Amino acid sequence: MTMPTLGKDQRIKKSLGNQLSAWRHFSMAFCSGLMRVIFLTMVVLLGQNVLSDCAFCAIAPVATPLSALTEGARTPVRLATNQAGDMYVTDPRGGGILRYNSSGVLQQTISTIKNISGIAIAQNGDLLVSQGSSVAVLDKTSGVLKSSFGVFQKANGIAVDTAGSVYVTDSIDNCVQVFSSAYAPLSTGTAAAGKPVNSFGTTGQLAGQFLQPTGISYEKIANQLAVVDTLNGRVQFFSPTGVYQKTIGSFGSGPLYFTSPQSIAFEYTKDNSSLSRLYVVDAFQGTVQAIDAASGAFLSYIGGYGLASGKLVVPSDVLYDRFDSSNNRLVVSNGNGSLALYGIDMTGGYCGPANRGTFGAAPATALCSSGSATNFSGTGPWNWSCVGAAGGTVASCSAALQGAPVMYALSVTLSGSGTVTSNPVGIACSGGSCSAGFSQGSIISLMPTSAAGSAFSGWSGDCSGTGSCVINMAANHSVQAIFDLIPLARVNGAPFGSLTTAYAAVGMGGILEAQSVTFVENLTLNNGVVFTLQGGFDPAYGNRGGTTTLDGTLVVSSGGLIVDSMVIK
Repeated sequence: MTMPTLGKDQRIKKSLGNQLSAWRHFSMAFCSGLMRVIFLTMVVLLGQNVLSDCAFCAIAPVATPLSALTEGARTPVRLATNQAGDMYVTDPRGGGILRYNSSGVLQQTISTIKNISGIAIAQNGDLLVSQGSSVAVLDKTSGVLKSSFGVFQKANGIAVDTAGSVYVTDSIDNCVQVFSSAYAPLSTGTAAAGKPVNSFGTTGQLAGQFLQPTGISYEKIANQLAVVDTLNGRVQFFSPTGVYQKTIGSFGSGPLYFTSPQSIAFEYTKDNSSLSRLYVVDAFQGTVQAIDAASGAFLSYIGGYGLASGKLVVPSDVLYDRFDSSNNRLVVSNGNGSLALYGIDMTGGYCGPANRGTFGAAPATALCSSGSATNFSGTGPWNWSCVGAAGGTVASCSAALQGAPVMYALSVTLSGSGTVTSNPVGIACSGGSCSAGFSQGSIISLMPTSAAGSAFSGWSGDCSGTGSCVINMAANHSVQAIFDLIPLARVNGAPFGSLTTAYAAVGMGGILEAQSVTFVENLTLNNGVVFTLQGGFDPAYGNRGGTTTLDGTLVVSSGGLIVDSMVIK
């Protein structure tokens, strides 16, 4: 059932009545649950598509939820990224500004005195941060305040164009102010009456007017500014001097309708020659709408309200981040105190028909059926990898030299002290790891031999158990042989490194067994138990032919001791 929404006249009155109170970090969070019931027809699902009649639209993105970033984050609001791939997040309760590297690891927290909202990277790399009545300029390395500029009623979103000009939305004054790369006001020639001369836009619902502009982004291909007009439920596009160009969306719920849009991000083709898709985040609906850039057609929803992986709660910003040439991700500041991540168009890598083939020369085609061929090596046999797109899986592939037997590698890694040999010969490992090639179909037996003071515990990898490992070489194989040290002393089979620690575990009438070695320690018996100490065991505790030596003192304070095959020096 679709619930009735507020009419535009009602929303204008509500907006104008609240113009004197500052918008404080997307205050819709406190009522998001109630407003969802009143305003929305629920529900949208991750990846849900709505078809259009556009024959040449971009396809809907495949959005794969990734692990969210939570380190240091408490109330993430706005996002920005620099040329090095670092991501900056304004987070009032998280300490100010958080800087993450391209791997999502928190690198720096920049403390700020005033309340903060929007953020952008200046042409020289410094940080531009909106702080209510002004925009602060922070040093790009230290985060130290260098200067501030502008006079605002409520500075919010910030964008920087290719010339370095700066654009700042004023969410209360309902306009966008323009500044040079040196942060001096730039007259637009389109300023409305009563607005700053360096501004464009005014209060209202008509094209080019705003009701609480929030996010702003620069679109480099068309040289346009996209301004998120929140209470009008739309995104408006302008020239750098403030001339209105077009509008996407309108107020409401459903595809291309927005209840509380907050931000827009752009996805370009890999060669950066054209704009492919737009992403608009809606705080109340808890979604990101993917939109075709050419036609303005709706493509799909990403997110959906909820706390599960991939879901969103009052999201406030969206950032499309191509963090290397192959991998694309969408970052969304989530109201649950995290940064939601989505892999965009993530696909797996798969070997092509050349995999496991036989060739007289290195294969050059049909290497991958999906993904990109990388790390090609060898002179026959050959090996390569097929790397999936957008962080997808990687497949390992190989081909053999014609006329030669197909060979596979057998790798053995040792843990502990011992050796592993093979029959037929080829493997002779006495430490670390080793490998050898065996022809296809060979049956290989691996035999473990323990070093003195150690025992073979078993295999892992492509073998299991504690006996010999038998491998059929129909593919590459890897095994690990595990050798454990035999304890110097033990009680009921439990290992101990000294007589003192073993004594603490022995009970009344128990037996403490010790190897035929010298223990350098002082042993005090004071727990009241009577037990037997049997010495002279070999390392495997199979025979007793020697004597255990205590190089120290033996004091019996309480209890009793029966000694067998032990001397005290």
